[in-house]
Amino acid sequence: MLPNKWDVMQKFVGVTRFEVKLETIGKVRDYLNLQDTYINEVLNAEANPILIMYNKIFGNSSDVPNIQSNSYDDFGMRIILSKYNGDIKAIEMALKSCLPPVQDLTNE
Repeated sequence: MLPNKWDVMQKFVGVTRFEVKLETIGKVRDYLNLQDTYINEVLNAEANPILIMYNKIFGNSSDVPNIQSNSYDDFGMRIILSKYNGDIKAIEMALKSCLPPVQDLTNE
C-alpha cells in the first residue's frame, strides 16, 4: 500500500493520457500488423499501437490532410486534426467543453 495515494495522483495532474481500444479483430490485426489474431501472435507482436496513434496526432501538422482514412476512426481523426491544424491543446480544450466534468478525486 502507498502511504499517501494522493501524492501519486498529483503526479498525473496535467498529464495527457493515450489509449487505443482494439475492440475488433480487424483493429487488432491493423494496429499490430498481424495476419491473424492467435494469442501467441498478438502477445509477440512488435508493433506499438500507442506510438502509431501518437505519430498520427503529433506528426507534422502540414501532413494532417494526407492521413489515410482506411477506417471510421481514421476518418474522424483526420477531420478533427484538419479543423484544428494539428493543435492537440486546442483539440483537448474543444473536447473538454463537450464532455461532462471529471470528478475531482481529491475531494473524496
